[in-house]
Amino acid sequence: MIKNEARYTRAGSYTYQLRSHPTYYFEAGRSDSGQALWGFLAGGAYVLHFDGSGRLLRVEQKDLPGAVVRGAMPEMLRDLSFRVRSELALTDEPISIRRFWLRELNAGIEDLGDDLKEFADSPASFQGEELAEMTDALEQWLSGGMYVLWWEQPFEVNEAGEVETS
Repeated sequence: MIKNEARYTRAGSYTYQLRSHPTYYFEAGRSDSGQALWGFLAGGAYVLHFDGSGRLLRVEQKDLPGAVVRGAMPEMLRDLSFRVRSELALTDEPISIRRFWLRELNAGIEDLGDDLKEFADSPASFQGEELAEMTDALEQWLSGGMYVLWWEQPFEVNEAGEVETS
C-alpha cells in the first residue's frame, strides 16, 4: 500500500517517541549529536538523520552487499545496524522525532489511523452510539499519544514508541 500524503492533527512541534523494532525491519538510536532511524525501505537500506530536537535533516541510502531479500533481512539488518551505530556513535535508545513524510519511500508519521481519519474528516456521517464510540476512540488515541508510523506499511505506535499493531 502506497501512501501519497499524511494528515496531521497535532502541532508541528509535537514529538513522537520511537524505539527500535527489528521484527519490523527498522531501528532507532541517539547520540550526543543527533538521532537516527534506519532500516529497509523501497528495496534499499536507508538512514534518516534527525537533529536533537527531532527535525529530519537528511535521508541517506546505504550500500548493501547484495539485494534486500525477505529471508535474509534479519541478518542484513543486524549488519546494517552495526555499521550505522558505529559510524554515528549511536546507542540503542528511543528517539523523539517530529513528523515527516517521505512519499518516495512510503515512510513517515501520521497522527491518525484510517478509521479515525475518516471520523475526523466527516463526523456528521456518524450517528448515535457509533458517533459516541468514535468520539471516545479519537479522544483516547490523541490523549494516549498514539500515532501511525509508515515504514512501507502502517504501524500503530504508542506514546512510549512501541509498535502495538501492524
